Amino acid sequence: RESFRVPVSSHPRIAVCGVRYSANLGDGVISDCLDWMISDVLPGAEVTHHDLAGRTGFGEETISGRREKLRILLALPRTLQNAIVRLLLGRKINRDLLPHWKGRIAGCDGCLIGGGQLLSDADLNFPLKIDGLIRSLDEANLPAAIYACGVTCGGGQGARILARCLSNRQIKAVYLRDHKSMQAVAGFGIHDPVHAYDPAIHVADAYRCNEDREQSDAFDVGINFTDPVNMAYSSGRDLPYVGRLGETLATVVTTLSSRGLKVALFTNGAVEDEQFLDQSDALAGLSKLGNVTRLKRPIEPNELVRSIHRMRSVIAHRLHTNIISFALKIPSIGLEWSQKVPHFFELVGRGEFVVHKDDLTAATILKRFDAMADVPVDSQRLAEMKQDSLSTLRDALTRLGIAVESHG
Repeated sequence: RESFRVPVSSHPRIAVCGVRYSANLGDGVISDCLDWMISDVLPGAEVTHHDLAGRTGFGEETISGRREKLRILLALPRTLQNAIVRLLLGRKINRDLLPHWKGRIAGCDGCLIGGGQLLSDADLNFPLKIDGLIRSLDEANLPAAIYACGVTCGGGQGARILARCLSNRQIKAVYLRDHKSMQAVAGFGIHDPVHAYDPAIHVADAYRCNEDREQSDAFDVGINFTDPVNMAYSSGRDLPYVGRLGETLATVVTTLSSRGLKVALFTNGAVEDEQFLDQSDALAGLSKLGNVTRLKRPIEPNELVRSIHRMRSVIAHRLHTNIISFALKIPSIGLEWSQKVPHFFELVGRGEFVVHKDDLTAATILKRFDAMADVPVDSQRLAEMKQDSLSTLRDALTRLGIAVESHG
């Protein structure tokens, strides 16, 4: 790939493009942690954020009635799904997003695109947005790296768009967050990806969290709720437990509560996740149990992190609930809906604490939960991952032509 000049300024301006202001606050946590990483390896750098949906703050809803619209799309053939998404999103990209991106990247010295599952062709949402963004970067002659992303490659129209994007002259390197993604990206024509740990492993540093969880308002276990319709659509997979997920989780909650454990019910902030928790008949009344607490919907990433920090263990579908838990040295059970969940657990040496989609029952979840009590998070492994992560970011910035002093 082509080289690029070293910026004249000693305080380079770095554009970070992703989904920072998504209602799923795991994405905001990634963004905050990447900010912290940049400040650590490149003090004095200015970071500007560019949301792929054009959002400019937390709490903005870009699609009203998202849950019902996803339910309708899920029932349609993939070709018809793609046609609808292309029609609606293409107009928004050309009218609103391209001018937004072009204005905000002006004057930047380099761009990091990530993290999250941005390289996904499960539908055309990310392929079309990334295509528009990279066209803007090309016009501005701004070098970029894909950074700490996950990959979903099923082939077809979305894969062709992403392959074209990744071959653009402005993409200097591709960094992916797990080894399965590094294999899958070959479907987009990339054969030399670099591994980069998810930025959220730095959550304790970014949010200044200590390890003391003996506070009086701590919870023995936090159970994270995710809308099954959204999971089925976003993963493009058949999830056999979709229709019974509410009943399964209700059994887990009541069982743990009956043991005298203090249980917190929470989401990552997405409206559809809150609706699932509110509207599922099986989940109705759980918060009325004496030692079960329904946490308020978080609006900003720090609220999600502070809530998880109050927990001594976690059960979750959401990948970043599990990553945040790991980074705070809180053991968690990962519930599979996308392959990215078991991929992360395998990466950190905790693969035995995944409940796979074909065996997602209350009995299996509780069995994993009981086994987890004797297996703490490996602090040494976490420390090594964080050190490696910062080294990888230095490499990425260097490839963008931004001078970074090496450490160690």
